[in-house]
Amino acid sequence: MTDQTVTHHSVGRRALTSLSRHGVRGTLERVHRRAISPLVRLVYQREEHIWVIIDVDPPPPLPDGYVLRRGGEDDLDALAAIGGIAPATGRAYLEAGARLYVVTHGDDLAFATWIHVDRVPLASAPGGWLYLPPELVSFEDSIAAPAHRRGGIAIAAVLQVAQIEKAAGSEPPISRIDARNAPARAWARKMGAREVATTFLRRIGPFRRARVEPLPGGEHVAELLASQVGRR
Repeated sequence: MTDQTVTHHSVGRRALTSLSRHGVRGTLERVHRRAISPLVRLVYQREEHIWVIIDVDPPPPLPDGYVLRRGGEDDLDALAAIGGIAPATGRAYLEAGARLYVVTHGDDLAFATWIHVDRVPLASAPGGWLYLPPELVSFEDSIAAPAHRRGGIAIAAVLQVAQIEKAAGSEPPISRIDARNAPARAWARKMGAREVATTFLRRIGPFRRARVEPLPGGEHVAELLASQVGRR
């Protein structure tokens, strides 16, 4: 039996296993997500983000038994286990000066969020980074463990972190939300965040076009974005 035959048999077994576990529709969705979508993204990209300011004072308390603290490298494996970023990415963030905040309940990691300083990943900015002035920080990669959702933990934690950052000398933090993510936008409004700007990116092969649209009250954030978005 040749190596090619072995490979074909292996692919066939995986296909049959996927069909038995996920059905035809589920298998097609997995193929699209894992194989087709990455290929499409190589030649076509479209992004639209809503930027918000998080400024609610005073923040609500966390429910009884939950504790907010600064996180570190020892929390990265637990963060990945609840669906957060990979430990290698987390270590890179920490080395770049980002601050990790976590909420624990006993031995459980219930919630985590990152505060980025100096720069934020952004595809529509030159080099893929939006550089921040010293007084501005940004929330990224917030996530709650499934067992600790719907209890107001995430909102209380984000607002308390925003207060901590403000007390350290920052302006009210900013964050971004995929414009198509209606639940996330509703959650941000429930928290009291204000939508202040929208960034658009469209890329077809080597050709790209990006722009910024300010929203009322967000002119200073829009100016920061406009100074970088769309430049190469």
